[in-house]
Amino acid sequence: RLKRLPPRLWRGGSLTGFTMVELIVAISVFSVAISLVTGAFVRTLRTQRILNHLMAVNSNASLVIEQMMREIRLGYNFSVSPDCDELVFTRSRDNRLVSYKWDVQDFEIEIDEGGGFKPLTASDVAVRAACFTLGEVDPPRITMTLKVGSTEQQVAENVLNLQTTVSGRVLQIDLTP
Repeated sequence: RLKRLPPRLWRGGSLTGFTMVELIVAISVFSVAISLVTGAFVRTLRTQRILNHLMAVNSNASLVIEQMMREIRLGYNFSVSPDCDELVFTRSRDNRLVSYKWDVQDFEIEIDEGGGFKPLTASDVAVRAACFTLGEVDPPRITMTLKVGSTEQQVAENVLNLQTTVSGRVLQIDLTP
């Protein structure tokens, strides 16, 4: 038995489909929706890439600051350059002169332990500004201020401002014989 179709689906004895106008409108709406979703997806991927890169920059800068803090805690005879871009002190465990400085040309923090300056920051990290400040108390307090970003052009305008203060554990009274 054949089921009878409602009369609106019959047109001159044959079934009707979508008209060309309905098809074009449906494809247009679908295309706009896909374009919006694709744009949002691409924007999300770009944002995720930027955040991952900034997290890597932050992680490297934190490691550099932690290494510097560890050395400074066990140092004495601190001095800071007039431009506040270099910190020099004597490390207590081997009485070796240590120097940390900000290299303005290469945008990196460097260390010199007697054999010349070597970079501490990773190659994809750009230190845009660095300043060492020495507090005149005993034990001395050194404040490090860094403005770090990326060397990649796409995320170069995003910077992180980091500041920390560390005090030496070697007192002046411990150094006198």
